Amino acid sequence: MSTMQKLLKITSLVMLALGGLFIPFTVMNFINADTLAGILIAVLTALMTLFDLLLGFLGSTAANVPSRVTGILPIVVIALIVNAASVFYIMFMQGLWMPVVANAVVGVVFSFAAHKVNKQVML
Repeated sequence: MSTMQKLLKITSLVMLALGGLFIPFTVMNFINADTLAGILIAVLTALMTLFDLLLGFLGSTAANVPSRVTGILPIVVIALIVNAASVFYIMFMQGLWMPVVANAVVGVVFSFAAHKVNKQVML
């Protein structure tokens, strides 16, 4: 297992943990959403949670079988777009932005590792 595969495995496990931690955060956002801005924040956190759990699972299996990385790269791009939208919108609305920024950083590292593992497979 190469260094990038190990990094992909570690970031996948971190994304699974973040996805699990974002579940109560998402539920709290849906419970307290009484305006359109609150509903949008709740939907963005729900999407982030979904992508964290999905990419965490797919990334941990792709770290063991590197040929599977090619299939998750489009999902990574969509997840990065959702993370960027979440960071900007939640910071603009002065919400609880620290976990969202941490999630975005882990997503960028995951994207980097997945791209490098994909390059190794293509060689």
